[in-house]
Amino acid sequence: SHFFAGTTDLRGVFVAEGVHGVVTAVARQGTHRYAFYRGKQFVGTPPAPTAPAQLPAGATSINGQAPADQPGWTLEQNLKALNTGNRARQLERLQNRYAPDRGKGVQAQEAP
Repeated sequence: SHFFAGTTDLRGVFVAEGVHGVVTAVARQGTHRYAFYRGKQFVGTPPAPTAPAQLPAGATSINGQAPADQPGWTLEQNLKALNTGNRARQLERLQNRYAPDRGKGVQAQEAP
């Protein structure tokens, strides 16, 4: 959530203090050369584990999962829940579009 910027010493080392979380580093040499590194481990003291999100009274679940707007959900969980809901709505619309409308229209044998 914070950016640390600065220049390196003659060895090419930049020291940033107070960094917490999974680190992503971008280095630039000149105007057209960049290097990018995405860390895989948490740096600093990890945050305290949070309790799983509770469903509010009257809330429905999507495939047994809590609603996507609950705090503590990751982006991946949120996207999966939203995509599942969208897929179900699209399937229902498609089925309604091609479902035979009983009692409407004219049968081929009855057409003039």
